Amino acid sequence: MRQAAAAAALALVCAVGALPHSVFAAEPAAPSFPVERLLAAPGGRGIISLEDPFIEGHLTAYVHLLASTGSRPLALSLDEGSEHPTVLDPVTHATSLHLSAALELHRKARFHMVLPLVMLGGNRLQGLGEDRDFPAMSAGDLRVGFTFNIFSGSVLPLDLAAGAQIMLPTGDDGNFAGVDEPGLVLRLLLGSRPVDWAQVLFQFGAIFHDKREFYGSLWGQRLTWGLGLRVGLPWIPLVGEHLGVLAEADGEVCLDCATDNPAELRGGVYFEHGRWAATVSGGAGLSDAATVPVWRVTAGVSVRLGRGPAAP
Repeated sequence: MRQAAAAAALALVCAVGALPHSVFAAEPAAPSFPVERLLAAPGGRGIISLEDPFIEGHLTAYVHLLASTGSRPLALSLDEGSEHPTVLDPVTHATSLHLSAALELHRKARFHMVLPLVMLGGNRLQGLGEDRDFPAMSAGDLRVGFTFNIFSGSVLPLDLAAGAQIMLPTGDDGNFAGVDEPGLVLRLLLGSRPVDWAQVLFQFGAIFHDKREFYGSLWGQRLTWGLGLRVGLPWIPLVGEHLGVLAEADGEVCLDCATDNPAELRGGVYFEHGRWAATVSGGAGLSDAATVPVWRVTAGVSVRLGRGPAAP
């Protein structure tokens, strides 16, 4: 029964991702790029967006729903050489719901998929000839991938994993929800639990896809980085064993871009009980780059389906 529920959950996320973006939005007028840079940790196995390299189960499935809302993730500055450049806000706010599922096998492999649904507001390139409303909802690009645990030490509290994701162009590339070409993401994950109630995560990677120009700004290949921390609060009576605080920072280094490098910081709390876990966080952008909101608030919930952690 539990395995059937896990399989059904994975099939549901896959089916939604396979739908064409026209189900959610009108046909795009021109290629763009996804303005929502946040992506949920696969199945909630990690912090908010950083994945945990430790794989604890066999035939263990996880489903993760992450909601996010942020302010001014995309601003355009025209005539920068003039004394008074014109600043436009094509996207004044972005709200997204990330559907994520993962399946762990033999304590070594994790297969996962993540699909964002995006709701944007603002003036759709107002003043640049495309003043129109955004669709009520747009599908983002579906990511399908795997993570392989390379090392998990019992004496040395270190976990090391590598992973890859394929970005499928299922998103609405005319409304800042996706790109019109597939892409590849490669990642290296590091994690450490120096004590039972604390965990540190590091993430390094690279995103490969075609370069594109958008009103004078280049957007292309880039390196990614992330740093996360989870600290439990076991000394708090009654709820301490379930409650903790978290923080994560992530960003990108553009290899062939003519834009600032995106970077963002988030902090919040988490609560875990049995099969369920929940997070609430708030944060702010660390740069003025496109896709970085001025502020962001997130809330997520995840559940474990199927079998629990595998025996060593």
